[in-house]
Amino acid sequence: MTDRRDEIQLDLRDFAAGGLGDLDVEMGVETSAPASAPASAVRSGGGLDRYRHLVPTEHEKRSCAGMGPRIRAREIARKRQDPKVALGDQLSSAAHANDVEKVRSLLEQNADPNHVHFEVCCDVPLARTKSPEVAKLLLAHPEINVNARDINRYSIFSSMVLHNRENVELVSQILAHKDLDVHAGEPIKVAARFAPTSMLRTLLHHPRLSINDPCGLLHCAVRRTDAACLEVVTWLLQHEELDINLRADGGSTALMNVGGWDSLTIEIGEKEAVKRRQIAERQVKILQMLLARSDLDVTACDSKNDTALHRMSRAGRLDLVQVLLKDPRCLPCMWQQNADAESPLDAAVAAREKEKSRKRWESAPPLAKFDQVLGLLEAFAEKKKAELAKLVPRELARHPGTWSMAVQSL
Repeated sequence: MTDRRDEIQLDLRDFAAGGLGDLDVEMGVETSAPASAPASAVRSGGGLDRYRHLVPTEHEKRSCAGMGPRIRAREIARKRQDPKVALGDQLSSAAHANDVEKVRSLLEQNADPNHVHFEVCCDVPLARTKSPEVAKLLLAHPEINVNARDINRYSIFSSMVLHNRENVELVSQILAHKDLDVHAGEPIKVAARFAPTSMLRTLLHHPRLSINDPCGLLHCAVRRTDAACLEVVTWLLQHEELDINLRADGGSTALMNVGGWDSLTIEIGEKEAVKRRQIAERQVKILQMLLARSDLDVTACDSKNDTALHRMSRAGRLDLVQVLLKDPRCLPCMWQQNADAESPLDAAVAAREKEKSRKRWESAPPLAKFDQVLGLLEAFAEKKKAELAKLVPRELARHPGTWSMAVQSL
């Protein structure tokens, strides 16, 4: 019994030496990046002969993790017997702590600026810091790989933009590096989805980044669910060079994306229904801002021949359909047929029928009001038909019945 207690105490010391604060990566994570030998051995189950003599404690027998944490801590301690690995881990920790002097000292001791110790952390030091001064030191190193990617294939640049959305000074440091691939990981798209206008402004100052990026910055901005979406959309629309009819994935325009949802976060204390109403109100304002542009192509179709009216009708968004139908440019969309030979009215009918057969465990379309949308579209179509019937072309003045039949066939 005394021997087992001594062994457990030794294991705890090994675990502490391995760095409790950095043990935040699960053992089972797979990666295409080159992993160190101990990490790959622990993940695959091979190379563990050295631990066959270990006997699980009572706690480990009851734990789902078993002896995994103890073996991992020993692997970390064993790996850190290599001075290069020990220096690299210290550099990673110092960068995470934003300790400028410590980072400078470790770099002078020839610590690897691209060090990755997968048992401890899967990020390079540059991706862990939030300090512009630390980033400047690392970026000045002649061996720095500024385009390194993590196990999720995120580039350092896109990761910085995502996790440091308001830290413009930090992002500016890496943005100025001569070897940076500014398109890797689509950082400009990440900024349009999550960052404030200050970050977008900084990125677009770079000569190789454009406001008309193929990813569609306006497309991403109109789908945002945070309160900053109005500010970002307003700022983008102020640029004369912005192509408001830019086609992104699937041939969609920004107008077609209004009413869509990006990632939605419900904070503690918030009510989901209230937040969805707030988002809907902002989407109505965004739609009005887009329709105020004279160069907007309201009748544009995507790869499925859907118009914006098709999409909004299919979603049951009465508030958006009402605003869209007030624009005279939307009239041809009423009878536009998509690839399934559906008009917006047909698309709304199909969506309503699909909603009726929805399983109880399936999520309902947010803010959908199919019956009201159908009534609005039918009334609008009849009204416009009556107006068109009176506008007989000069060529058919002698045969008004022909024109009336054509209108009724719509």
